[in-house]
Amino acid sequence: MDGYRDVAIGAPYESSGFVYIYHGTASGITENYVQAIEGNSIVPGIKSFGISISGGLDLDGNAYKDIAVGAYMNNTAILLKTRPVVDVYARLVVQPTLITSNNTQCDDRNSTAKCIYSLVCVHYAGTAAPSQIALRVTFQVDSYKVSNGQSARVHIVENGKSVGASLSDVIVLRFRQPYCKRYEIQIKDNINDFLTPIPFEFSYELLTNHSEVNGCDPLCPILNAHQRTQVHAETAFVRNCGIDEACEADLRINGEFKLPRGYTFLPFGVLKQVVIRVTVNNYGEDAHQTQVLINYPQPLTFVRVESKGSGSIVQCEPDDDLEENDTSGITCDVDNPMTANSQKSFDITLDSSRISGEMDLLNVSLAVITSSNDTSYTDNFIHINLPIQIEADITIKGISFPEQIHLSKTNVPSSKPKTPCEIRGRYLTHSFDIRNVGPGDIPYNSHVKIDWPWKMPNGDYLFHIRRVSVRGAGSCATEHIFDEQAEDSLCNKTSRYPVTIPFEGTHMDCNSVKCTRIDCFIGPLDAGSSILIEISAQIQKSSVLPLLRGKPIDIASYGEVLVEGDFVQPKKHQADNIQVSTSVYNIIPEVEGHVEPWVIGISVLCGLLALATAIILLWKVGFFRRKSKEELQKLLHDEDVGNWTIHCDNTLVSDGNSVDGLVTSGYDSDTSS
Repeated sequence: MDGYRDVAIGAPYESSGFVYIYHGTASGITENYVQAIEGNSIVPGIKSFGISISGGLDLDGNAYKDIAVGAYMNNTAILLKTRPVVDVYARLVVQPTLITSNNTQCDDRNSTAKCIYSLVCVHYAGTAAPSQIALRVTFQVDSYKVSNGQSARVHIVENGKSVGASLSDVIVLRFRQPYCKRYEIQIKDNINDFLTPIPFEFSYELLTNHSEVNGCDPLCPILNAHQRTQVHAETAFVRNCGIDEACEADLRINGEFKLPRGYTFLPFGVLKQVVIRVTVNNYGEDAHQTQVLINYPQPLTFVRVESKGSGSIVQCEPDDDLEENDTSGITCDVDNPMTANSQKSFDITLDSSRISGEMDLLNVSLAVITSSNDTSYTDNFIHINLPIQIEADITIKGISFPEQIHLSKTNVPSSKPKTPCEIRGRYLTHSFDIRNVGPGDIPYNSHVKIDWPWKMPNGDYLFHIRRVSVRGAGSCATEHIFDEQAEDSLCNKTSRYPVTIPFEGTHMDCNSVKCTRIDCFIGPLDAGSSILIEISAQIQKSSVLPLLRGKPIDIASYGEVLVEGDFVQPKKHQADNIQVSTSVYNIIPEVEGHVEPWVIGISVLCGLLALATAIILLWKVGFFRRKSKEELQKLLHDEDVGNWTIHCDNTLVSDGNSVDGLVTSGYDSDTSS
């Protein structure tokens, strides 16, 4: 009956079957259902309830459309009648809204108590609503303290007696006729908390079984599900406001960002939270219901508030009304009241992890307000700004593989090659590691410049670049290099014989030879991540060998990394450029040329003649003659006898050792000496 179409959806195969009711609103169908009707709760044992639904007709004449639900497995259709909806309107007023010493006198002039009065009015309406309804109403005071186990600062008085902090009753209302009741609330003596307001709450619920109300003829009404069943109000204390009881406050607010490690900016991706120190001063009389409003960009989110010093605890809540304008905010209750000549400080922590690299400035506004009069509003509002910068240490390192290359001419063909391309040496690779060592992420692309020694000043190639690869997110521009090498056929520009341009140094780089530029674009780079660029090339041997001349030469490439964006490097950052060197040398110098065949023939002949002459001379001097067997035995026998000495005691001594008896010696075992 609110002008928006509702929707009924059947789920026949969910248990015994369900029908879900969704209400229509100005923004469309509600996301969650408001009622789930189970078939088994209407007809026990029913199946396939909700297989079909028919609606749009008012069958019972109560101005509400009913629906019929089918259950084909039971060959049954059930009529669901719509109950009338009751709209209850309640209003709660508290007097006085500010409690002072002269406006809390009770109606009983003889009483010394201080009183607060609350007026509650309630009525109902609705299409086809019954003529009477019964409500159970509850009136509560200072419920926040009671729910936290503390004693209420006020109590309800009924018929001159205290009934505590809560009072319930049953009332009968007639259609569109208001019901009003005035409650008397007395302030207790010796209370300490004059800062926080006193809340009041009036709540109600519909009764359908009250004896005085025939509310279920023919159907029981229900309360509007989209209306709140309670209303709230509050009152606060006033003090230190002078004789006129009119508080003249003078609030001033200051704010600053509290950053660690001496930062003067917000380092992108490093600090996940940012802290704002808020300080409020009151140079006037008490400021009641003092609040601080803080607005900040929407990527930031509120985390917590931390009160500084003694006194009441600051409480903050998000302000949902600001989220549609790319701005978020919170409202903080500081003190109520904030006493004269007092100061309150607290820290607001915001989550900054969702800030994008596109933001370059964090703008936060702070304002302080009060329900009291403020003598000056010019210092109640400030802006604080914090630059956002990327702090990251991006560095480049390099290595050569191999670090040394030995060149020689032993593998040069003996005959002149068809093309100079055949005279090439070993491969080498220079690897460049580009790394973001942090602390922040780099959301931009990085430009890596690599200068590679390519040609001699006369145009002869030193290297032929074969491959340029990138391991990671990025690419290198190499078309101009390979196109030029293909155009030159890698041969036409290369000399077969030693270059005529002298090179006296031991270090070859872009200052002494022609280099080619390789531009690579990589990134973005998160903290701790890296990208590897490898350049493989082949030495043009015929160009490099003549330069060695018995001494090594270091051939160096140069790499440099630049970030295409605004960022800050740490004061002690690592190098942004690197020189990678490969040492090239020739171990054994060799003489060029070849030996003629006739020289080889003469050398072999001379060798043979010398050998024959030596053999003849040795024969002449008897080198090849040998002694006969008898001569050799006689020589050995004479030598053997000369080594023995015979003593008078028939003892033989040989080499200083005595032997008893006779000892045989010589070559014949049957002969004794």
